[in-house]
Amino acid sequence: MTPTIVNGVEYEETPPPSDLWRATKYSHAMDLIQNGLLYLTNAQIYREDPDPERGDATETDGKFIRQGAPCTTGHTNPIFLWCTTLESDPDAVLAVWRDCDTVIHIRNPQALAERILRTAIVNGVKGVSFHAGAPTYDKEHGGTRLYYWAESIYQKPEQHAEQKEYRFALVGDYSMIGVPKVELSLGPCDDLVSVAKRK
Repeated sequence: MTPTIVNGVEYEETPPPSDLWRATKYSHAMDLIQNGLLYLTNAQIYREDPDPERGDATETDGKFIRQGAPCTTGHTNPIFLWCTTLESDPDAVLAVWRDCDTVIHIRNPQALAERILRTAIVNGVKGVSFHAGAPTYDKEHGGTRLYYWAESIYQKPEQHAEQKEYRFALVGDYSMIGVPKVELSLGPCDDLVSVAKRK
């Protein structure tokens, strides 16, 4: 498959999903729905997180087989992530993310991605590129999919496969190294996001 850029967003596969879900705290869900407050977290935070579900010491490192030889890929730019899931059962989502009490439903991921990108540009975020896609879970063995430059952002260890993740990734400028998160105010998102379940 070949990544495709649509309205500035590079999708790992098109068309993007028609629906996504995300586990969160209720207060964060309402901040997004009512005010459009959204945080993209620096991948370095996940590399250092001891939580076995959220943490991944190899986050944004890629391991692939190219022409029969193993190789490692990565990024020198900081990567900022906002992660969702393709899992549509809210109970299954909350079973994975036990520290969350709410599941939100994103009814139009493409429109949300474009809103995130537009807001980042208007706010002067020094991003290099913006991507959306589902990771493969083959890091231990080395992935074999065709090369594209954001590939290491979209590869996870097999132990995380139950998350069925779909992620949005902003590749930041070098000046953003060490910045823990990118905070965006998208404006009300009740046209795109709703609460699917609250404990």
